[in-house]
Amino acid sequence: KIIEIIILDSLIGNSDRHQENWGILTEYQDVIKVLEEIASKEKKGLSETLFSLFGITSKSKMESKSKQIKELRLKMPGQFSQIYDSGSCLGIEIEDEKMTKMMSDDLMINAYINRGNSEIHWDGEKISHFELIKNVNNSYPEAVKRIINSVKQKYHENQIKDCIYNIDKELPNELKHHELPVERKDFIFKLIDLRAQK
Repeated sequence: KIIEIIILDSLIGNSDRHQENWGILTEYQDVIKVLEEIASKEKKGLSETLFSLFGITSKSKMESKSKQIKELRLKMPGQFSQIYDSGSCLGIEIEDEKMTKMMSDDLMINAYINRGNSEIHWDGEKISHFELIKNVNNSYPEAVKRIINSVKQKYHENQIKDCIYNIDKELPNELKHHELPVERKDFIFKLIDLRAQK
């Protein structure tokens, strides 16, 4: 699932997928079960275990509990949440005047695409979305190939255009002034299409 997120972010140029912009859903009862196992192993009560795991206030306490916390994370059942908070993408920060220049200058728009970095780091370094995919591919080639092939099969220019050009079609009259200009929609499509090709 994290590889799917990395590839989606590379398509839309999302630069803000930090640790608070993805999540894992876990059933409450499963959390209690794992905590009770840890408490039993340490011969402590559930409350004391919770306090010792989550009541960390100093660096020394944090270091002494890091093994327990890692064990807790490895044991905890769960699944990825639906994707959310993908707002830092699709050239949102580009002013209209610069966008117009980029639309007629292939070097400029490609430089922008190549410059974009992922917020998911590799070995502690912030790298481009495309470098991140290459690095992940070195470790998980089958998963990367499967997901990219799935994207290729599902990627249809007309469907992408239909989504972009009709995104604000159902806006109520009082919000019509918030419609995206056609030039912005053209720009968004061009960014996605160039990123998909890359």
